[in-house]
Amino acid sequence: MKYGLVGYGYWGKIIFNTLNKVVNDDIIIYDVNNPAYSKNISDIYDNCDYVFVATPLSTHFQTVELLLNNYCNVFCEKPLTSDINQNKYLYDLAKKNNVSLFIDWVYIYNEYVWQLKNIIAADIDNLVSITMNRNNKGPIRTDTNARYDLACHDVSIINFILEKEPTSIKWIDYKRNNSSITSDSCIGLFKYDNVFAQINCSWEYPVKDRTCIFEFKNKTVVWDDKNKTITINGVMHAFKENYSPLENSILKFITNDLKYNEETTNICNKILNYDCQFQ
Repeated sequence: MKYGLVGYGYWGKIIFNTLNKVVNDDIIIYDVNNPAYSKNISDIYDNCDYVFVATPLSTHFQTVELLLNNYCNVFCEKPLTSDINQNKYLYDLAKKNNVSLFIDWVYIYNEYVWQLKNIIAADIDNLVSITMNRNNKGPIRTDTNARYDLACHDVSIINFILEKEPTSIKWIDYKRNNSSITSDSCIGLFKYDNVFAQINCSWEYPVKDRTCIFEFKNKTVVWDDKNKTITINGVMHAFKENYSPLENSILKFITNDLKYNEETTNICNKILNYDCQFQ
């Protein structure tokens, strides 16, 4: 079986290297900006059953539509598009052509998030607040903003853990760097019944911060994704990951395990689009 990869930039290279760990088959690469690879995307859809798309957001709809119409199973980096109607059209097209459309919501395939889901579910009635921090210095993107590039991860995590939509939503998009082409930072404020959640994201932050704090009436749980730890009331726990989140995501795709995927895409897009298009 042959696999295809459309786009060989920052994330495309990561997908390529991870895919090489998971499968022992040929991988055909098409990158419009690199003549060293296939010259025509038809090399991909004529020869590959499973295709990975790692191109700018603005190209996702056209690229994914072309691949689905050529009966390829498609794995696309998040978000699929920034348009709810386009998302629905592409999922419907995949079903019509009896192929899979899988969006890389990589954090719902993170084994630490699975651990958190179990910890929180066991004491959900005492959960008071959630604070998600996703800050770093780069990589800078110009095709989308921090809400779609970064906060979408945290929206997917909260939705996966709580299994419900927020009752109120507020987004603040802003620029920490005045020369940024799009909003490089954002704050999301949400209410889930009795739980308040805040998301803080930026790719113009001086240090890497990946801490997520879950405040309960009787304890505090801190997940540090940077250092791979979960701390409960000051006691640190480290878990052995069987696979990386991206390995898990790829394995789910090629075994056609689509649980949570379309639902996550629909809910995340609805929440991300709540009060404005990206700036």
